[in-house]
Amino acid sequence: MNELLDNMVTASGVEGQVVVFRELVKISNADEIKWITRIILKDLKLNLKADTILNTFHPDGNEYYNLTNSIKDVCVKF
Repeated sequence: MNELLDNMVTASGVEGQVVVFRELVKISNADEIKWITRIILKDLKLNLKADTILNTFHPDGNEYYNLTNSIKDVCVKF
């Protein structure tokens, strides 16, 4: 996981970061994804925005988050 987070920081462009984030999602459970997402959104100074990360889970991820205001619910549902 640490290696993937390092790869996300060094990835070129948002698309590269999204690819690495998808790999993180594949190897993580819902609780881990929730915390990883919180860490990324808080202060890693990446070019990823909340809607990009939430839509990685599902095309409606950001919309569902806006309805529930719960990252955990998005991670569990999708």
